Amino acid sequence: MTEQHMPRWVKVAGIITAVAVLLFVILILMGGHGPGRHMGASGEATAAAANPSAA
Repeated sequence: MTEQHMPRWVKVAGIITAVAVLLFVILILMGGHGPGRHMGASGEATAAAANPSAA
C-alpha cells in the first residue's frame, strides 16, 4: 500500500488557522480586546458603543 500524504495547502491552512486562534486567545487574555471592551463598569454598553454615530 502507498502512503497518502496531506496536500500542502491543507497543512498551510491549518497552520494559519492555529496562529489566528492563538492570537485571538492571547488578545482576549490580555484584556485589550473582546466584547468586554465596549462595556461600562456596570456591565451596560457605553454610549459610544451603543450609538457609534454619536462619537
